[in-house]
Amino acid sequence: MNQGPLIFLGVFFALALSWFGLVFEPQLQLGNAQQATNVVNPTQLYPQMRPGQARQGLDVYRSLGCAACHSQQVGQTGRTYDVADGCRHESR
Repeated sequence: MNQGPLIFLGVFFALALSWFGLVFEPQLQLGNAQQATNVVNPTQLYPQMRPGQARQGLDVYRSLGCAACHSQQVGQTGRTYDVADGCRHESR
């Protein structure tokens, strides 16, 4: 009737098996793998520089401030301060 030790061993076995499956087995498989490097070939950088006239056009666009009018962002033109009372309906 006393099944406490059997339940303890079952839970211990389940936890040990999950640890072996999730931690130990990947370490065995990937533990000796060579680490990848992040060396990039400078001729393959992204985004690449704009060619000739496109670069000149970008410089003109920036120098004239064209982004202020030709952007899709909504700009704020000023500030408005308004005093509102807390009561929105009239009491009778």
